[in-house]
Amino acid sequence: MESRYGGFSNRDGYLLWAGIGFVQTVGVPQFADEAIYLANHVTALAPGATQTFKFVVILDDLAAANAVSGTTVLTYPGSSGVAPSACISTTDTVKICQGVGAPVSVTGPNIASYNWSWSPATGLSGTTGTSVTASPATTTSYTVTGTPINACFATITFPFIVKVTPSPTVTTPANFTVCAGSVVPATAFTSIPVGATYAWTNSNTAVGLAPVSGTGNVPSFTATNATTLPITTTITVTPTVAGNPCPGLPHSYTITVNPLPIVTLWQTLPFVPEQL
Repeated sequence: MESRYGGFSNRDGYLLWAGIGFVQTVGVPQFADEAIYLANHVTALAPGATQTFKFVVILDDLAAANAVSGTTVLTYPGSSGVAPSACISTTDTVKICQGVGAPVSVTGPNIASYNWSWSPATGLSGTTGTSVTASPATTTSYTVTGTPINACFATITFPFIVKVTPSPTVTTPANFTVCAGSVVPATAFTSIPVGATYAWTNSNTAVGLAPVSGTGNVPSFTATNATTLPITTTITVTPTVAGNPCPGLPHSYTITVNPLPIVTLWQTLPFVPEQL
């Protein structure tokens, strides 16, 4: 407030320095613009010189709780690891691929002063501690709560969402058995979602399927078996869908080739009696 005579009341820095006209009572808030007091107290400052002042800020319970909460954050793959720059309500989003878990942790200088609990339990590796692995089957909302061990801290609650992107899946034929010499037709695949491309591997070329790997459909081939026992190959197919960041889930089926039966012919000779 500007007085009628002499300008602003806080223009004389020596008054603040000497404690004149400035009285602080413990527990009673004090609001004042004292910067001019301090500036005017430095009466002989050479050009380019500096003067350092040290201040101690004592926070009330709510302000202290907010300050501690602001140093505690959730970390996970893709997170910034720092608190928001503004005091706004924030819900973290953890992005995972179907079937692939992600670590989610509470970090900060005071996390040991809390007992941490996570809920709901579905899709989490645990419900207590500062870190869990989240792998729900579908997108799920969670909450992690820090309950203070002593009264110097306030409860902290972090909501977060685990967003699940489905991985492409492939439909393959059932396992089947053929005889050596049979022609096995080409095998086509389907996917969810549609439009996938396929990569496949062949575990045993002795069945007559020459390539050990390929893309697209498995080609037609003539089954072979040079042994006397059945032999089997496993075909493993992995789909990929353009634009889907998640790897496809592989699926396998088997082809068993039975050997042809071996026929042994016996020749019977006529009996000729011995001549005496």
